[in-house]
Amino acid sequence: MKKVKKYIRMLFVIIFCLIMVLNYNLNEVYASDLSITSIFDKGENFLKKGSVSGEQTLSIEKAEDEFLPVGQILVIIANAVVFICVAVMGIKWITASPDKQGKLKQQLIGLVVSIIVIYGAVGIWTLMKNTFLNLETTQTGDLQIEGGIKYVYTLHT
Repeated sequence: MKKVKKYIRMLFVIIFCLIMVLNYNLNEVYASDLSITSIFDKGENFLKKGSVSGEQTLSIEKAEDEFLPVGQILVIIANAVVFICVAVMGIKWITASPDKQGKLKQQLIGLVVSIIVIYGAVGIWTLMKNTFLNLETTQTGDLQIEGGIKYVYTLHT
């Protein structure tokens, strides 16, 4: 047993050393040119990149289209996990003695809470989204969409 632990330690040490050596050559040095003009040029290039990307806006619809598949995949994975857990817990419950059934109740409580959290989050998110969209359209009336941001114009007299 001691030999196995010794080999595992040696393997970790070797892997750690390899990672350190490989990462050592990948470092870039930015302090090679410390002249004032190069520092200001790099600063101006940085600001130009920020101003160009700041002109592009992400609309709500585009963001929803981008993140909706991710949410759907997560819900599908959650459905599969819940189904498998319910099946395993059901089989354990059926084959368990009365003493073990008492212990399984603790696990079943956790399973029920996780199911409530999963489906409750999806339901609350859908309810909030639909409610806020309905409030927005009923209260604002006409909206002008400019650059992905909705501007509401109201008249104050």
